[in-house]
Amino acid sequence: MQKHIYVSSPKSNQIYVWGFVEKQELKLIQVLDINLQAQPITISNKNNLLYVGVKPKLGINTYEIKPNGSLFLKDHINLDFSINYIFLNKEENLLFCSSFHGNCLCVVKINEFGIPERIVNITKNIYGCHSAKINETNNKLYVTSLKEDQTYVYDISFYESSVYLKENYLLKTQNQYGPRHISFYKKGEFIYIINEFNGTIDVWRFDKNEKIHTYIQNISLVKFNAIKNNIFTELWSSDIHIHPKKNFLYACDRKLNSITLFHINRQTGLLNFIKKYDTEQQPRSFCIDDKGKYLFVVGEKSNNITMYKISKKNGKIKKIYSYFSGLGPLWVVIK
Repeated sequence: MQKHIYVSSPKSNQIYVWGFVEKQELKLIQVLDINLQAQPITISNKNNLLYVGVKPKLGINTYEIKPNGSLFLKDHINLDFSINYIFLNKEENLLFCSSFHGNCLCVVKINEFGIPERIVNITKNIYGCHSAKINETNNKLYVTSLKEDQTYVYDISFYESSVYLKENYLLKTQNQYGPRHISFYKKGEFIYIINEFNGTIDVWRFDKNEKIHTYIQNISLVKFNAIKNNIFTELWSSDIHIHPKKNFLYACDRKLNSITLFHINRQTGLLNFIKKYDTEQQPRSFCIDDKGKYLFVVGEKSNNITMYKISKKNGKIKKIYSYFSGLGPLWVVIK
């Protein structure tokens, strides 16, 4: 079955659509000129739609995904601020939109046809709001505040057409670490937050019975001796994902042009450094297919998308193909 990969390339005002059949190279299906800067993207599998944050006409574009993977614009909803991260809840009826420059989180209601309809919640004064994710049990929302060096944890509840957030915890990190993106493991028992400014990952354990978060680890994307010897004094980390089938975590850094592989201890949640790989220049985003066989990364400065094969045995990655994918590719997702 053919999969489709979508890349937003804001410097050329384009969205690239790639087709992929296992054990074959990528095939370019569409280059969509949108006359706007395409920013964060996410997919609704339920409604077969692609949501794209855009600027300078601030808002969200909704595209229908055709059977061959190509896109057709269906709708645009205006927002008062630019968004840098967009997340779809499990029921696929709400979009959670983080605004770094607007210092807020906006929740947009989606109608029965998958079209963003109206704003149902805005949480302000989250300074440097960078990302938002709901845990797998669907009862807690985690929102990173890069400028405050903390992650907000909200109890989340839903009633009819509304969403309710109640702040109940703060996950604090060290000053000037800059928490950015989040991944969950074992249904949210372990939380992994990548820190943008110092190239580390914070690991938290959540005890659902005691309802408390415990800080258990901070680990670097490079080997300890490199940090100790001040070889890397300032990093610029960006994205983080956990393998869908195995105990592997991947994270990338834009200054080092690298992707780092970690092993996750299934019992303790602790990370163990395995290997750092050189990759595209300034890797802003990457994704992993649902079977965990392939990893795709985009480089903002190399203007490429690169495809890697993931080892089933040890999670290590091997470069297969690289392709031009517009100017300044920012986000990549796979359907």
